[in-house]
Amino acid sequence: MIGHKYSMSNIERFNKLLNTTSYDRYNSWVDFRNEIDALLKSEINGLKSKRTMVVIGAGRCEDFSLKPLVEHFGTVILSDVDDKSIFKSMEYLRLTDEERSRVQVVKVEYTGVENNGFFDGLEDRLREARDFEAIDLLFKKGFEGLDDYRFLKEFSGEADLVYVSPIYTQLIYQQIMLVCSKLRSEGFQENLLKYVEHVSGERLIDVFTLFNQNVGRIVKERLVVASDIFQDYSDSTFMENAKKDFSDDNMEQIYKEYFESYGFGMGDLGLYLLNESMTLLKEKWLLWPFDERSEMVVKLSTYKK
Repeated sequence: MIGHKYSMSNIERFNKLLNTTSYDRYNSWVDFRNEIDALLKSEINGLKSKRTMVVIGAGRCEDFSLKPLVEHFGTVILSDVDDKSIFKSMEYLRLTDEERSRVQVVKVEYTGVENNGFFDGLEDRLREARDFEAIDLLFKKGFEGLDDYRFLKEFSGEADLVYVSPIYTQLIYQQIMLVCSKLRSEGFQENLLKYVEHVSGERLIDVFTLFNQNVGRIVKERLVVASDIFQDYSDSTFMENAKKDFSDDNMEQIYKEYFESYGFGMGDLGLYLLNESMTLLKEKWLLWPFDERSEMVVKLSTYKK
């Protein structure tokens, strides 16, 4: 395994909070993890080569099983902006020394905005914004030059299999919404906050497109993407209705009706943009018991180069 010293970034702090919980996710997610594992296994069995696998957004390695991956691949690259959580996962995954030798841990910021300093003092800079033009300028500077941003450049075209954990909803937008929520609690101008939320939503297309391009660049054969499409309380009417018939056909119908009423969410927008650049092979709906009170409905999509 490889590691390095670093200072914690704003995006990393956000993801560290997501990975920090007293909820026993590893044991609570066993059914969800088994379904992810089964699909990954079927893809592994069909690969021409099993030299390298890359995991995007590995976190605490709770939504997939690491041990079977290191048994099949010469090298497994685990990437995340919060690489400390990956290292901590090694404490309970009980890999042998030989298995650990096949794992590389790489710290990756997937959007590039951290390099531009977009989140540095964002609250204070928004407090100083007096009109829409000032907000536009703030976002323009924060996102300029990102077309050339590349992550995991050293693995271009080398990953026989890439697994992307549910990550679209963690790219930029939620961090900005947390800042807006804090400013709203301070009585900041609502019209300006609404505009920040609007501009952030528009920027998601650029963020997701760049992310998808970077992911696609490292894929050699197969790509498996898990994306959270719906989230609600476990006992909500929506979740209860979904769980009555949690079949792919029924979930497709539920999604169709939801999309016609509300349009794209973050999770399905990311997949829609990915469908334009890679060949979709199959899809499957999964139920994810995210925490003590809420569940997510995840779409698992498989692509080929």
